Amino acid sequence: MKDKKANRMDLHEAISKNSFQHAVISTFTFDPSFFEEYCLTKFDSLKNNPNITVITDSDTYTKAILAPEQYKPKQANLRYLLHPIRVPGAFHPKVSIFLNKKKGKLIIGSANFTRPGITSNAELVNCYTFDSENNTKFKWLFQSVFKFFLEISIKWPSDGLSSNLQAISRDVEWLAENEKSDFDLQFMHNIQFPIWDQFISGIETPVESLWVLSRYFDSKPDMLDNVMENLKPKKLIIYTQNGITTLNEKWLNHPLVNKGFVEVYLAQYKDDEHSQNLHAKALYIKSKNNSILLFGSANFTTPALFKRADKGNLEAVICLSGQDAHRIKPKELFDPLGSAVLITEKKMLQSAHQEESEYHITHKMALKEVILAGEKLKIKADLPEDIKKTDLVINLRFPNESAKSLKLINLNDDFIEVELSDNLIQRLGQSSTISRIESYENAGQNEYSNWLLVTNLLDINSGRSLRRERHIKEAQQSAGQFFEILKDLVSGNDEESLKTFLTFCDIPLLKVDRPRFHTGFRTGWDGDQGMRKLGRKNLKLFEDLHDAVINFFDRHYKKLNKHVEFGGLKGVGNFMHIWLSMGGILRMQIERAIAGFDSDIEPLTIIQWKTYRDHLDLYFRKFETLIN
Repeated sequence: MKDKKANRMDLHEAISKNSFQHAVISTFTFDPSFFEEYCLTKFDSLKNNPNITVITDSDTYTKAILAPEQYKPKQANLRYLLHPIRVPGAFHPKVSIFLNKKKGKLIIGSANFTRPGITSNAELVNCYTFDSENNTKFKWLFQSVFKFFLEISIKWPSDGLSSNLQAISRDVEWLAENEKSDFDLQFMHNIQFPIWDQFISGIETPVESLWVLSRYFDSKPDMLDNVMENLKPKKLIIYTQNGITTLNEKWLNHPLVNKGFVEVYLAQYKDDEHSQNLHAKALYIKSKNNSILLFGSANFTTPALFKRADKGNLEAVICLSGQDAHRIKPKELFDPLGSAVLITEKKMLQSAHQEESEYHITHKMALKEVILAGEKLKIKADLPEDIKKTDLVINLRFPNESAKSLKLINLNDDFIEVELSDNLIQRLGQSSTISRIESYENAGQNEYSNWLLVTNLLDINSGRSLRRERHIKEAQQSAGQFFEILKDLVSGNDEESLKTFLTFCDIPLLKVDRPRFHTGFRTGWDGDQGMRKLGRKNLKLFEDLHDAVINFFDRHYKKLNKHVEFGGLKGVGNFMHIWLSMGGILRMQIERAIAGFDSDIEPLTIIQWKTYRDHLDLYFRKFETLIN
């Protein structure tokens, strides 16, 4: 929705055109059929895009994956990642960012990434572009939005989300630069601070007027008193749409409305004579010295404006001030057709009922993530102490309601594993699969976790799993990430994946520091606990991995020598990454041997002992070389 037809944005066209290599989309509502059958095939920004993330509200997510068969996602967590977030209110930001090495497109406003949001609703949105060669004005805005998504990945984590964002940080280096922000234009969210507190910060009171555009309101008008106290406006003008608004008669009974300080208008919205449903949300403060426009996802409600994300909704908005905001005419922006009618009688208002989600259910067992890793499922879950882990199974539900239950194994504090047959692995690569943990006890006290999609992201060209390539690229970024990946691999018995990692992980030689995004990884080795559960099999893995370990060490030792000969102070971080990684690989093998010896009750033959002794002797000599 725009104030003049000439300035209206074709949101469909804005999203569709231009090709990109990365996309992150946050939306409250989500329609898998529209996204998969239309957006992924028609929009240039998505159809050849290999790294797409959609972040949505957990209730929306559950509704989608439990929908009737014809409406369920078919490509979620295969072609693109669908990541749910649960907050006390609603995960509500509507932000879409499209990126490649040199260009970017950013769309922020009130529109969900749905057919009505993109094509038919009355929305208030803006599109910002970046080009490293001739359009860098909004670089800081792209950086702010990407940091917002990074904060989300830390507060509501998953390996899939972190991996997708890390792929962006590796490929789109201009996002890591520290660009100065434009203080007349700010990107705001409420992860740390309420939107309202940020919005009114620095405003001199009293203000002339506060203008509100919203479809959704609290069931009671208590927030009016806070607004009037904070800003002391001479007038508060509210625009909404009759029949679909949740503003009710209690608002009209408020003393401020009765005394005329608050005016409520009912407006109509059209596009080429086609009626539109109001979905735009905005606030406008008008004063003599400063005017401010705020638009985005936040309705005029307490959870949206007055709460942090951990107490209410999660929202994202744009705040415009300065001369650009001062020139805005709020009446024309909020009522572009000039159709608004002031409510003078209560009977003029037709309110809609607020819908409550049937999917906002708390489960005793919380399933956090299910990932296909090689020949296993890796499962992260919060399990209460009174649940018997030996009674747990994971239920995999495939298309057409066919299902398979598998007993869980290798339970520890970090994750649960279950081994898969080749047939199940193949099925997990064909269509989206949902899963949940189930506990069956003799007393009949059955417990079920929430349903969750299995993550098995595939390369759009080769159809192979992205995990191997991502593991190698992530491990090359820093020592902390290297050890995190190594710990993940050695904790299982997937020998081929570990051998492949050692063979193809080639830490690049860098002569300068490279900015990194904080990922929460720490440098160090604590993978021995994962190996101990493998018992005697460690000795076989010790032998099988020997050549790959020595090859890794020798390959990177040459790089250390080049650092010593040609490197400078700026390369110290890269030197330490290589040095620590080499030492970590040797330590892995030594501790693997110890774990095998501890669990082996059979005596070793002379030949076996000689082999282990020679290998260990070589590792300690490599350690000596590394230290000297």
